[in-house]
Amino acid sequence: MIRDLLAWLQAAGRAAEPVDWLTPVSITPGRTRFAVRGLRRQPRLAARLQTLLARRAGIISASANPATGRLLVQHDLALSAGAVQALIEPIVQRLFADKPQSSPPAAPPDTALLLRLTQPHAAKFGRAIGGSVVVNLLGAARIVPIGLAMNAIAHGYRVRLPGFGLPGTVILMAGLAVGGTALRGWLRQQSQIAWTAASRDVQHDLRLLAWRRVQALEAGFFDDDRRSTALTILGEDINQCERGLDAIFALIDLSLNTLVLSSAILSYAPALGASSVLPIPALVLFSVVLHPRAQARYGLIAAEGAKLAAILTDSLGGWATVRSFNAEAGEQARIARTSEAYRATSQASLAAVVALPVLLETSVLVGQVSTYLLNSRLFAQGHTIGEFAIVNTAMGSLLFPLTTLGPTIENIGKGFAAYQRVRDFLETAPTEDEAGEALPLASIAGAIEYQNVGFSYASGPPVFAGLSLSFPAGSWTGVVGLTGSGKSTLLKLLLRFYQPQAGRILIDGRDIAALRPADLRRAIALVSQDIYLFQRSVFDNIVIGRPGADKADVIEAARLAQAHDFITRLPLGYDTILGERGHALSGGERQRIAIARAVLKDAPILVFDEAMSSLDSNTEMDVQAALRPMFAGRTVIAIAHRLATVRHADQIIVLEGGRLAGQGTHQELLRQPNRYRSLWESQLGLDAQAPQPPL
Repeated sequence: MIRDLLAWLQAAGRAAEPVDWLTPVSITPGRTRFAVRGLRRQPRLAARLQTLLARRAGIISASANPATGRLLVQHDLALSAGAVQALIEPIVQRLFADKPQSSPPAAPPDTALLLRLTQPHAAKFGRAIGGSVVVNLLGAARIVPIGLAMNAIAHGYRVRLPGFGLPGTVILMAGLAVGGTALRGWLRQQSQIAWTAASRDVQHDLRLLAWRRVQALEAGFFDDDRRSTALTILGEDINQCERGLDAIFALIDLSLNTLVLSSAILSYAPALGASSVLPIPALVLFSVVLHPRAQARYGLIAAEGAKLAAILTDSLGGWATVRSFNAEAGEQARIARTSEAYRATSQASLAAVVALPVLLETSVLVGQVSTYLLNSRLFAQGHTIGEFAIVNTAMGSLLFPLTTLGPTIENIGKGFAAYQRVRDFLETAPTEDEAGEALPLASIAGAIEYQNVGFSYASGPPVFAGLSLSFPAGSWTGVVGLTGSGKSTLLKLLLRFYQPQAGRILIDGRDIAALRPADLRRAIALVSQDIYLFQRSVFDNIVIGRPGADKADVIEAARLAQAHDFITRLPLGYDTILGERGHALSGGERQRIAIARAVLKDAPILVFDEAMSSLDSNTEMDVQAALRPMFAGRTVIAIAHRLATVRHADQIIVLEGGRLAGQGTHQELLRQPNRYRSLWESQLGLDAQAPQPPL
């Protein structure tokens, strides 16, 4: 029964959302990836979708993944992403809106994880529910003194206690009503605090659980468009789970309020009670049936608003480009079109959005009017004004909270839908194996060998096919080649961000696939071409690879990276908080901080991936001269586009199209016609006058 209720609540939340069957999540020429509503956990439908799309003109191939709910479509370059969506959306809609009878029914929400997360906080949840019971009983009881006070005024009723006259009776009853209301308010606050604290605890535990999973994800997850999925899971979905838990308490409290007050009214005055509870079915019907429809209209408005916000953000972010190309008129027209779509959607949705509150208020008013009419007849038959006041007050406390039933059920349904997405992510997101053999740092000499390595990215052509090369221990090796030749992929495989599909990679004769990833990465200090600085202090950004390092070591690493001087000129020196991605620093300054980070790590293998591309030639010469003493006894791999950066390396490896196109020293490679020589000659005019580090 509970599972059926949860499934119904989940369905109510889904019904509140507009049905967008296809949402583009990644667009490149000839290749578009969509999120498909209803695709998850439907392998038969995924296979059927692939078959149907393969028959469509303009579609080269389609790959539907029931684990992630994504559809990858490769299509003619002449087709835009919008044209592809228009082409395949009717197929998706027919296939998933009318699922064949042979397809498995939608599974009810699996609450095992949720129950496990809530169990440690059961005492808080229990206190909140117990408090709600007392609050609602007290809410019914506090109404009685109001009626007694009115009877005392209208009919001369006296409390049978010595010394209480008419004024004393009124004051006593008023005091009880006010005191009961104050006590009820305080108890409600404590109940709400207990429940909210427990739901925040569950939210915190769930977010940490999801974050641990994110940190263990395969690197391919972050290179794909699914990075936004992880951000949504960690942010909005987990927040929605917490809002769903809060809505459950609101539903419990509302149910108790309805049960207590309905019972009290019916037992106190059955005829009056029958008329007062008459609107309840209508309120429930309007809330459960009409509110999701109104919310769907809100969803359409929100979707158009999101499009408008995205275009405004995009246009503001590219203001310099817009001005430099005199494109203001075009941007004005684009924003005007989107704003008009938002205005039109808002206007079209206005009637449906406004209808629900009117119907709810009308239902409450019908209950009030019917109660007044029946009360007037009963009052004429001898019932007291106090009874009239008690029933009317109780009726208001009963009916008005029911107008929140629709949003409450919607939030519960949305909460369960978000919980389901989080749970699916925890179960299906691919993670790397953290087990393996230990790799003590002290034992590493640093000899690296690639043996017949074959590798390709998902849905991409082969990058390497039988690549073999070696990096001798303690040597400095430069890796050069044209864009797309596989230079950066070489390092990603070494760090085990990806696994080769063929061959193996060895460090000191040991296959890195058998090593613990944490130990392997501890042995490698990487300076990436994509420098990422965290929104923390300069000091914290440098020590990230060696927590606990003292300031003297940090300063020494910064000196070697030629970063100390500019750091000391920052407002707070090493304690200066860097903005997002270090945007306030120049490209060269960011690179020098990243180099300092790698130097401080003190790893036996140093890897530089275009690490000095943003430095001017003089600064690059100073950095290399400062780092050369560090190279002794370490294996250094330096990927460079500017050949002058690696001309003095012990050996230079030339990659072309994922294969080894040359290997030797700078002078050896220049003695014969090859790709390296042509690259050097093409750059000679740029770099011939640049100062060079000493041999």
